[in-house]
Amino acid sequence: MKKTGIKYTLASVLIVAALFTNTTYAYALTGRQLAQNAIASLQSAAPTATTKNVVTLSWSWFEVNFNDEMYPLTVDFVGSNFANAQKVIYLLPGGGVNFNSSFYTPIDNNLAHFFRNAGYLVVGITPREDNVPSGIPYDFMAGWGMAEHKADIQKIIGIVQAKTKLPYWVLGHSFGAAYALDYASTCTDNLFQKVIALDIYSYNESGDAASSQYIFQQLIAAGQYVDPTYTDLKSLMLISLLLPKVDSGESRTPYPGDFTYQGLLYFSLIWSSELPGIDITDWPLVQSYAAGVYRFSINPLFDTYFLTYTDINLLRDASFKVGSGLVPYAVYCDYFDVNGYNVNYSINWSGIRVPLLWVNSQLGYGKNAYGGGIPKTFKVIPGYGHLDLLGSSTAQEDVWHFFLE
Repeated sequence: MKKTGIKYTLASVLIVAALFTNTTYAYALTGRQLAQNAIASLQSAAPTATTKNVVTLSWSWFEVNFNDEMYPLTVDFVGSNFANAQKVIYLLPGGGVNFNSSFYTPIDNNLAHFFRNAGYLVVGITPREDNVPSGIPYDFMAGWGMAEHKADIQKIIGIVQAKTKLPYWVLGHSFGAAYALDYASTCTDNLFQKVIALDIYSYNESGDAASSQYIFQQLIAAGQYVDPTYTDLKSLMLISLLLPKVDSGESRTPYPGDFTYQGLLYFSLIWSSELPGIDITDWPLVQSYAAGVYRFSINPLFDTYFLTYTDINLLRDASFKVGSGLVPYAVYCDYFDVNGYNVNYSINWSGIRVPLLWVNSQLGYGKNAYGGGIPKTFKVIPGYGHLDLLGSSTAQEDVWHFFLE
């Protein structure tokens, strides 16, 4: 019995030693080792600062700021400690959010771990605007459109791929999906295998898109550079937690009285398409950022509401992980240009040579996925809202399994 105890003790010591000395007895590299090698490559290209270094028995999560410019790109790595990674997947978050809030919440059951468990090294690329402080002039963001975002994505993927030399996929959600499609449209790398676009819209020469593009051009010309919508939602997430039944000051017209802060939060998520300003910034949205039910009563205190798929506490947790919450108007300008088929910016749809899986939510962007007529596998998830594709408690069964087919 003593010999058995010694054997298991030695085995445990070897496991811990392998974990923290970055060694393995397999020929292929583990996800953790690939992540560390990739971070070393980033460090050789520009100054980096490690902001997350979380190690569990089975996986590691590293987050670094890539300081190649005044405001850095944030790059996250999630890899298995002992399992070999066969591929890399790059995850691109939507406008106003970041990798942590979109793909790594909750920390133990998320899209990043779904891919890690399937044998991938997961790499998240968060746009620079997430690291821009609030309350400053944003004129330097006037040119932060789709071309600049694509160049940043190309830079990070190029550095990481030069080190890993593994086949890779790119997945984006919302505006992140637009960046993924744009990246795929000009990528000729033979290791690039698949692009996945989650809940983004595209139209065939939409007149509304052309009109919106013109509006954003005028806003930029008038010295307005950013959309703070997610910053406002982040604030509402907090105040509705602290003062749920207090009068928000926002009218419930045609019903009497004002929303409570909690009621306003749920209404904003469930009937997002009815919010003021949505007709300019996000008119392609069918209805919901998160599917649910809102029932009015005579007294606002007795309104009833609930979300159908995604827990409100998960959304709150995700919102508190967001940085600036800003989206450059230049991105809206370019993407409406893409959809209006104007001359200022376009996606080379015919240049997408890898398989494309395009998944929309029924209440998010629905069937609005023309995409230049390119061949694609297109799915609409019934009953889901825009954020449910990532946050639903049943997303793995309802949505994520399609990604690996």
